[in-house]
Amino acid sequence: MSTDLSKGGAPEAVAGPIEAWLQELWDRGGSDLLLSEGVKPMIRVDGGLVPIAAADVLTAERVEELVTGLLPEDKRTELARHREVDFSFGWHDVT
Repeated sequence: MSTDLSKGGAPEAVAGPIEAWLQELWDRGGSDLLLSEGVKPMIRVDGGLVPIAAADVLTAERVEELVTGLLPEDKRTELARHREVDFSFGWHDVT
């Protein structure tokens, strides 16, 4: 199961920022969006990590809010157990 941001699959407080960051990732030809406490959201471009300049530094609470708003229940359990999770979701029929 995956969440589809383009079909209203996440709350606006999550979908809004994620949407903008995914657009930057797409525009720059990136492959991954990384969200970690204490740094700005990062995108992987040509193997390197690049901070999203327009974004704020993420707190632990904000990372949790963003990520859990996208995750199906089984992945939330994995996150709680291991404190990290790898997942994918649909976005505007391009991913």
